[in-house]
Amino acid sequence: MKRVATIIVGLVLSISLLGQGFTGFVLGSNMATLTGDSTSLNKRSPRFGFYAGIIRDLYIDQSTYIQYGIFYSQQGAIFKTEYYYQGLFYRNLKILKVDYIHIPVVWKQNWDWAYTELGGYVNFIPGTAKAVWRQEIHSAESIDTLEGVYNSFGRDIRYYDLGLVFGIGYQFKVNEAFDMFFGIRYKPGFMKLYKGYVPYPEFSSKNQVFTFSVGLINIGKANRHRLTPRRVRRR
Repeated sequence: MKRVATIIVGLVLSISLLGQGFTGFVLGSNMATLTGDSTSLNKRSPRFGFYAGIIRDLYIDQSTYIQYGIFYSQQGAIFKTEYYYQGLFYRNLKILKVDYIHIPVVWKQNWDWAYTELGGYVNFIPGTAKAVWRQEIHSAESIDTLEGVYNSFGRDIRYYDLGLVFGIGYQFKVNEAFDMFFGIRYKPGFMKLYKGYVPYPEFSSKNQVFTFSVGLINIGKANRHRLTPRRVRRR
């Protein structure tokens, strides 16, 4: 499996180096959760994670590009249950941590005021996913905390994911060689997290991620004319 993932990453890198294009770097944050059914007692909330990688815009015409990228993407979700029992207040947290090598490919269309993106992605888990739990027991005198790890969580986890990418952003000139951009992407997954037996029903759903990012892309002085004519005049 790791060999297959390495081959795919290598192919994407090789293809992205072909043709006329611009290379950039991206940093951002994920607001990740899971879609689908959950147990009635669980309140689902997002896991906020780190997002970073390299992109390359392959030039098609003055306003259209195909963009490839390779990212490290922290995803997952948080499930919280709160209840009273025998005069005590309990708060149970299940924290799902699934980190991926994220490879998106999108059609990027530049407009005068923004750009839009539409495409898909493939994810691979480079190591092992992790799920932890924490219980807080509140009494009048104190708060007792217990913590642990779901050791059986990774046995039936699906090592890959496929999904769509919808994005919008704004790109502007920093100097003659570089542009900066701010973007938002919505990425719904196709694959359920578990591939077989589901020991934790709330973890059996599909990935759903909003990504907020900022990046710097090397346009180059010689390529400045490839921007849309209206943007060139404005700059």
